[in-house]
Amino acid sequence: MKSFSRNCTFLIWLIIGLSACQQVTTTVSPSIDPQTTNTPTIAPKPTITPTTVSCGDKTGRIQKATFKSKLLGRELQLLVYLPECYEFQSGEIYPVLYLLHGQGSNTEQWVKLGATEIADQLIFLGKRHPFIIVMPFEDDSLQPTTSSQFSQVLLKEIIPWIDATFRICSEKKCRSIAGISRGAGWAFRLGLSNPELFESIAAHSLPSFDGDDKRILNGLKKFPISDLPRIWIDAGRSDLFLPEAREFEAALTESQIPHEFYVYGGYHDEEYWQSHVEEYISWSTLSWK
Repeated sequence: MKSFSRNCTFLIWLIIGLSACQQVTTTVSPSIDPQTTNTPTIAPKPTITPTTVSCGDKTGRIQKATFKSKLLGRELQLLVYLPECYEFQSGEIYPVLYLLHGQGSNTEQWVKLGATEIADQLIFLGKRHPFIIVMPFEDDSLQPTTSSQFSQVLLKEIIPWIDATFRICSEKKCRSIAGISRGAGWAFRLGLSNPELFESIAAHSLPSFDGDDKRILNGLKKFPISDLPRIWIDAGRSDLFLPEAREFEAALTESQIPHEFYVYGGYHDEEYWQSHVEEYISWSTLSWK
């Protein structure tokens, strides 16, 4: 009996002990004050839905294109930069940047300066929405601008052909134009004469085309300031055309047309343009973040 009594006593204390342990386990929990702003909360794990096709590309590609110009009666050459995964994103449309080369150069000029490499970096790092670059060739760039139809070819043939051939967003906010030297003059002539077409216009080392400043600025007066494109002008401090760029900039200032004007150290040469090409491409595509 004593043994039984001891066993019962042991069982009773065991049950009490287990009950006490169970109570401690269920009642001890972190106290959270709902008014404490630093209280950590555990959010449900988000569901991630891929929005893009992983094609494995880290760079875009450059392709040559030609089309028959009715205005000139001959074929024209272009280089077209297509961003990474363009072929896989069949439902995607893209903004487009037109880059015009300088006098005596060709469609390769902007590529050699590093423009497409900068585009790859901006797109791959997610700093810009993927965009297309079009680099047309002015095969008579050594001829006087007064006898060239290049701006009309760009306006009436190249831009419509690009819009119809590639998956382009054809709204003003999706189109920018920039040029170097003679190409800068064309960019200003075409862009400022048709401000409803372009989100931004950039002229790098701008030489003045005869009569463009007065004619273009008079034409801009019919547009509200808010409807005008973003405008950029730059030139090297030792550039022979710097006085002409300053003159055009002064005309813009006098007309109270918003713009950006920069004078850097350097000459009218590819070393100067290459040293600023990242800035050029970043600025022209700024609205496509």
